[in-house]
Amino acid sequence: MRKSTIIKQLQEALRPFGVIVLWERNHRLQANHKWIKGFYYWNRRQQPVELIIEFSTESPYYDWNHERGRTKKSLFYISQTVQHELIHKAQNQRRNPDTYTHDLYMPINHRKTGAAKSQIEYLSLFDEIDCYGHDIAMEICYHYPKHDPYEVLKNIRKYRLLKSYRYYLKTFAGTRWQVIHDRLIKKIHGWLPYVTVMEKR
Repeated sequence: MRKSTIIKQLQEALRPFGVIVLWERNHRLQANHKWIKGFYYWNRRQQPVELIIEFSTESPYYDWNHERGRTKKSLFYISQTVQHELIHKAQNQRRNPDTYTHDLYMPINHRKTGAAKSQIEYLSLFDEIDCYGHDIAMEICYHYPKHDPYEVLKNIRKYRLLKSYRYYLKTFAGTRWQVIHDRLIKKIHGWLPYVTVMEKR
């Protein structure tokens, strides 16, 4: 299927949610590999959410059969990305962007600099903790559908497929971030009754 056709079909499905779907060429990606990312623009009235899919530059086509049964996984990550950005949209609906100050926690004993510091500050934002709590709740329900989700949450460090949670662990490694971790767990718990995901298989 042509990549432009994939983008057109996704755009038709997501337009009612105020999402614009774009694609970019990435020379670092191999053929039939892709990268999914999303953005929310608070100052854009029409289609404030962008879903961007990066494809390889090697061909104008993308072979879904190459995914060998992983199409549902791709659709899950597209859905997760879009919902993450739509939560940001909801967070900002009643805020004055000229006066609102984003709240965040900073971990104790944090001495990181550069990109590592930026990642810590990003994931410490209350808004991001809320969105990633939703992401992780989705991942629990998607990757472990036969488990009690609250038991998974209780022993969350044991579950290796929760990539958003592992992202937090990696980012805050070596810091005292218990207050951030506690807020993240609380957000996951709060989102669990409300998330729905397609069956993994």
